[in-house]
Amino acid sequence: MKSITLLIIDESGSMGGMEDFVQETYHGIVKEMVTELDEMPDLQQFLEVWTFEGRNINQRIPFMEISKDLVPTDLRYEPMGNTPLYDAMGRSLTGMKQRMKSISSLKDAQVNVCIITDGLENSSHEYNERRIQRLVSSLKEQDWDFSYYGTDHEVDYATDSLNVDQAVSFEKGKKGFKEITNHFNGYTKLKKNMMLNAFKK
Repeated sequence: MKSITLLIIDESGSMGGMEDFVQETYHGIVKEMVTELDEMPDLQQFLEVWTFEGRNINQRIPFMEISKDLVPTDLRYEPMGNTPLYDAMGRSLTGMKQRMKSISSLKDAQVNVCIITDGLENSSHEYNERRIQRLVSSLKEQDWDFSYYGTDHEVDYATDSLNVDQAVSFEKGKKGFKEITNHFNGYTKLKKNMMLNAFKK
């Protein structure tokens, strides 16, 4: 069985001062995925990371398989600019959807999407709210799982507008980012175990 983690991380100017915490969260998620290779030997794990700010929407960590000897590189995370959340989601989700379609071995992979942001959409040019709602809805029908971690804005309003069910508010600081790591790792581990148990039946 296969599981894909897609991280979409806000790199806008208001995230300034959070650089170390973002790196720690990213490293914490990757390290847990490496640990799970021993705990879940029947599971292959994959990772892809995107960041977004202003008009710069970057695939920071290309699609890769997690291995036991993996040492995750830093993200080169440098906050600046506005918050093109819709464009970041549209590009990353569409790209992953196309990849899974073109690689037959990924067809039935479980996809866990993690969105981390401290603000609402304010500068997208390619995608709007309606297009993202439709895209997220279609992917949820394919059993993709979405988690939204937000701070400094109305998280429930944001997730309703995106059609995302799993919403978590966090404190903007070391403690809050640690909570993201723990929550996302715990939540996705539960989903992976459920998937493996269903496969064995």
